[in-house]
Amino acid sequence: MKWFILLVAVYSVLADEPDACLQACRETIKGKLAANPQLSHLQPEQLGTPEGRTKIRTFIKNYVSGTGSIPAAIGNAETWEKFCTIATEGETCLDACPDSPKKEGSKKFLALFKLGCDADFKSSIGCLIESNKVPNAACQTKCTPLAAKLNEFLTARDANPAERVPAPKDVLESGCKFVNCRLNCRKTDIVNKCQDKGFESAKKLTSALAVSSKMLYKRGGGDLTNWPEECKGEKIIEATT
Repeated sequence: MKWFILLVAVYSVLADEPDACLQACRETIKGKLAANPQLSHLQPEQLGTPEGRTKIRTFIKNYVSGTGSIPAAIGNAETWEKFCTIATEGETCLDACPDSPKKEGSKKFLALFKLGCDADFKSSIGCLIESNKVPNAACQTKCTPLAAKLNEFLTARDANPAERVPAPKDVLESGCKFVNCRLNCRKTDIVNKCQDKGFESAKKLTSALAVSSKMLYKRGGGDLTNWPEECKGEKIIEATT
């Protein structure tokens, strides 16, 4: 699910923008992504089609079932270095634009990619990806039932892939409870393989993705009054008993 949100966050950052200054910044970011072989597939035109949305839904379902895989490039510190550079340059460009809610929203999205500027995160991301490859049957059994509403929604959307329907509150809660459960349940796995800083990096990524998801939900037509407490950046990484 984290990889899915990373993709759609890129899509939302790069969505067409009527403000000329913001659009110029986004075109610059798009150009830098397109020029890089590792990042060139992160283009909004590919992610926003019915086929792209179907692939995203398939990835989420595979992630929830424990059969999903994450592209190797995401575990590469060099990839995140590039995200850091692009985000930093993009932020500088945005700072020159007139203040507006959309400007601040774009900067918040870029904060996700600025994780690539965090030395502990970059040194941990490869280990986190490797840890993710090793299944934990006990955590799968414990957490999967929490995603029931999410899975039902995704299956329903598969029946009409061209239609965009914002997820209702109970579906959002379902997904965020699953993410929180999985993060906490796998803490021992992560710490044993990636040390404490690895788990802290996993929390940073999960929290940043939650913030981006909220903004993405709004951009997609969702009503933020439906955004659950469980999906807030600080809540989704909260330790459970």
